[in-house]
Amino acid sequence: MHRIFIVLTISILVTACTLQRPSENSTLQSTSQHSPILVQETIPTSEPDSLETDAWQVIDDGLAWRVIEPNGIAFAQMNILRIDPTIYGFRAVYTPQDPKFLGDWESTLDDPVAIINANFFESNNTALGIIVSDGIRFGDRFRRTGGTFIIENGIPSIRGNITQPYSGQPVEQAIEGFPLLVENGQSVHTSNNRAQRTRRTVIAQDSQDNILLIVSPFLGLSLPDLSQYLATSDLDIVHALNLDGGGSSMMSVQAIDFRLGSFDPVPAILAVYKR
Repeated sequence: MHRIFIVLTISILVTACTLQRPSENSTLQSTSQHSPILVQETIPTSEPDSLETDAWQVIDDGLAWRVIEPNGIAFAQMNILRIDPTIYGFRAVYTPQDPKFLGDWESTLDDPVAIINANFFESNNTALGIIVSDGIRFGDRFRRTGGTFIIENGIPSIRGNITQPYSGQPVEQAIEGFPLLVENGQSVHTSNNRAQRTRRTVIAQDSQDNILLIVSPFLGLSLPDLSQYLATSDLDIVHALNLDGGGSSMMSVQAIDFRLGSFDPVPAILAVYKR
């Protein structure tokens, strides 16, 4: 498939991606372990010329791709991979001792269909929240915030940690994030702070039980605006969960040779494989 390489040089305020663990007695109020820095960065992305519309395009059996500009804001662009979970499976991978950039993840894993970054993490690369990789559990779950993407008996779901908490039962895979953006089709994250815009990574589930992987490579919407947009868009989203954004956002989609690299190495990813 023909590739068009778009190289954009932009000056953006990159919000650091490692956050303090949230208090059990409050909603998440975390601060970066690193001061935000102004970065002059060259960001390579690749998009097939046939996919430069906001309509869904089938790129492989059970996979569809869409690029949209929320509310007409070009720098809030969302790149979205829609996955049929009856055709594709998911695997969480966690290497706190060896965080990796996208190219290293691609060379380490066994030919995944897609990769996206997962949990927030501490400065020592320890994941915040739980990760379950091939049935092995790491970390402690959030009890008063966020949500969890879980593969249980081969079936993926996104669960709010307050309304449907993970109780520790054996599951095949799981990643955790915050905040929960959409639950039962409704926007559930509100805040007075609409100023903070940065790269975003989101995992969502639509009414047909498809899984959506979403990245905003430039200056994504603020979290309150993102929550509202996802709930009211035509993406038909039932549940949506924010994952680590900022310098950690990464995605690769093999079928269209799309690659968005992270600024920072990350210790946790979610990989997609054909069943």
